[in-house]
Amino acid sequence: MMKFKLFAAIMLIFASNLFSQSFLSYSDLYDFWYTSPGALKTGLYGFENPAVLNYQHSNFGLQMVVSEKNGSFSDFDRWGLFYTSKQLGLGVLNQKFGDKFVSDYRISTGFGGKRMGFGLTYGWSTGDADFFKRKNILTLGWLYRPLQNLSLGAHYTKSLANQDAELVGELGIRPIAQYPLTFFADYIKKSNIDWENGNWSAGVSWEFLPGIRVNGRYFDS
Repeated sequence: MMKFKLFAAIMLIFASNLFSQSFLSYSDLYDFWYTSPGALKTGLYGFENPAVLNYQHSNFGLQMVVSEKNGSFSDFDRWGLFYTSKQLGLGVLNQKFGDKFVSDYRISTGFGGKRMGFGLTYGWSTGDADFFKRKNILTLGWLYRPLQNLSLGAHYTKSLANQDAELVGELGIRPIAQYPLTFFADYIKKSNIDWENGNWSAGVSWEFLPGIRVNGRYFDS
């Protein structure tokens, strides 16, 4: 019994550090991103940067993404479902930690013109939301595509219950017109860190066959 109590205490300490922010950080979703959200056409239908939806004009789009760090998909510990209809998006990301489970929902919209778009997201959580320290959020997004081969974007996410917030900037470059090769980079500034201590990543994505893409990404760590 003593060993069990000690193990439980260690798990609670670990969980409090793991879920130290009251919403899903951009970096928490690295395993779901092919690239930075605005570097490709769809992103995850506005789940992170809602301004992407400004460029969605189809009546129906659906993506399912599964991520399993242990290499087995039998447990479905971490998966998401993302839907769009024109400039509206609805996404849910489900994840487990031990016997705890949380679903993070986000509903988004995008608007703007051909070169510049804006977006708005509202997010909430169900399940063991208190254990995961989840709070409702609001996200403002911006995306600028002045040229066919250049994308600049940013989005700001703020907890509606406390001071937790983060600002993400992103860049996408397609150096050869009509050729499916994209270079991308992003930078994360959280509310509790200084600018010089933010996190960044950079990489390349190559769709060498329709629907088949190879991605490489370097993280500052």
